[in-house]
Amino acid sequence: MENEARYYEQFYEILNRYSPISDDAFELLKPHLKLKCIPKGTLLQDNYTPAAHAIYFICKGLLRTYYLHEQSTIYTKNLFMENYFSASVVSLLSGENSYLCIQALEPSTIIEINYEGYRHLIDTHDAFKNFYIRYLEQNWIIEKEKK
Repeated sequence: MENEARYYEQFYEILNRYSPISDDAFELLKPHLKLKCIPKGTLLQDNYTPAAHAIYFICKGLLRTYYLHEQSTIYTKNLFMENYFSASVVSLLSGENSYLCIQALEPSTIIEINYEGYRHLIDTHDAFKNFYIRYLEQNWIIEKEKK
């Protein structure tokens, strides 16, 4: 895939903005990553199904999360641009069906992160645990409180 190394470098730089990840630690994560080019309109997560066991990092493009209210009204919950992560987090954590859909609003290049592999690294390596904590603090506490 064209620019594959550049996309992984972009991802690595974003990880390091939250907490230091060594080159060696990043190598442990690589087997759990898959670079994908997806066309506009691609549905990465459908509602009422368990999460796809993946977290998506947007290298290029735009994703949205939305949900259906009473099967007739669509509510956009979030838009995720380049250098952000998207997932049905509640479904990943609980194993329950997701109420969210995740869709590409334009042709996008994403890194699909295998959640189970990533979770194992969080549980066994401080670098990933520290990243996880900093990411949650910044995006789920500080930014949410501001809104």
